[in-house]
Amino acid sequence: MSEKVYQLTSNQFGNVEFSNEEKWYLIHVCYPEFGLKTQNLFNNLISAENYFTNLFSKQILPVLKSSSQKSILFLNELFHHLAISYKKDYEELATQLYANKLSITFQNNSIEDFIKNDYELCSIGISRIAIKNNGRFSFRGFHISIKPLNKILVIDFWNKIKKNQLNKNAF
Repeated sequence: MSEKVYQLTSNQFGNVEFSNEEKWYLIHVCYPEFGLKTQNLFNNLISAENYFTNLFSKQILPVLKSSSQKSILFLNELFHHLAISYKKDYEELATQLYANKLSITFQNNSIEDFIKNDYELCSIGISRIAIKNNGRFSFRGFHISIKPLNKILVIDFWNKIKKNQLNKNAF
């Protein structure tokens, strides 16, 4: 295992505090069984939600749908769980997103069928459910968290690198 050891001094550490008007959001998506672990920082909630929507609908769901029988079973169980546990949330979301596009198709199908056939609706719903549930959503090893940050720890590597570079060039 390769580890990097940094010789840091206390004056290289600091924190950045955000005002109430300037919220930043940390989104963490993890599904270890499929080797997925990602964490990103966004300057607004809409960007964080868009990131998760794209990640889930364009990368995670297609891979799960085309993978093993186990992943397809997981996906069907996830759709069923969402349709049963969060039916009202999805019905409201579908109405908001497709207010002028809702047709007989939605009215004749169950919400579970609607979630299965619309990846974007599924992923937006998961992110909104996570936000409503203290920033977390978990289902059988799949985990998403979206948390607002008040402050973050920062480390100043730049000044040390710049100083080392100047010292090298001086000789």
